[in-house]
Amino acid sequence: MNHHSKSLKIALATGKALLALGIVGYLVVKIQRDAGFSRLVNEPKEWSYLAIALAMVLTAFTCSFVRWYLLVRGLGLTFHLRDALRLGSLGFMLNQVMPGSVGGDLFKAAFIAHEQPGRRTEAVASVFIDRFVGVVAMFVVASVALSFADQTLTRSSLLSGLKVFIWAIAAGGMLGICLLTSRLISGLRAQRLVTRWPVVGPTLGRLVAGLHQFGSRRRYLVAAFVLALTTHCLLVSAFWCVSRGLPICTVRFNSTKRTGRS
Repeated sequence: MNHHSKSLKIALATGKALLALGIVGYLVVKIQRDAGFSRLVNEPKEWSYLAIALAMVLTAFTCSFVRWYLLVRGLGLTFHLRDALRLGSLGFMLNQVMPGSVGGDLFKAAFIAHEQPGRRTEAVASVFIDRFVGVVAMFVVASVALSFADQTLTRSSLLSGLKVFIWAIAAGGMLGICLLTSRLISGLRAQRLVTRWPVVGPTLGRLVAGLHQFGSRRRYLVAAFVLALTTHCLLVSAFWCVSRGLPICTVRFNSTKRTGRS
């Protein structure tokens, strides 16, 4: 039985490696047919910009993993930073190969729930709170960027309406984050109220009780939000560095600038 299990593990590991090599090979063959790929390989590149972009992306991902770790600790759960880095990295990888962008979140929720058998509801909730904080921070960064945009936004009713919509979502999200530490959401009265609900009452009661932990640990939520802002700022800056480092993007940027001047 032991020998059979070892053989099965080896077969699974071999299958995973072959699958990964097959995917990489397929992508390499596919992109080689694109005319832009030869330009990307042969034309000169600004490696300094690309190196800075890589450092920014790695730092941004690390900040997102640490953000989740802080939120889990804020809920009063025992969790190690190395586990947040491990599960966060695997979850991010799954987001790249699975349809949609929630596969990694489901993976993290399943594993942390398995590691927290007594408080699975709070463990799963940490993943969704992390996603919520990240989305709110994204809208906040977008709203601040729109504040410094040029006057072309005010000339289009569509873009002007989009600007107001983003500001409204950012303000509503900030209010939602503040409510996570409010007694209106996580107080004893709210806990007793939701516990009476049929079917989902006990689960919601445990969730509200977990959110009550943020009342005395607001620093975890504040630090997580700051890290979320840092993550999005780094990613936006990394995109700009990539646009300056790749020859195709640089040519398009320069041609657009010349067209604008003319």
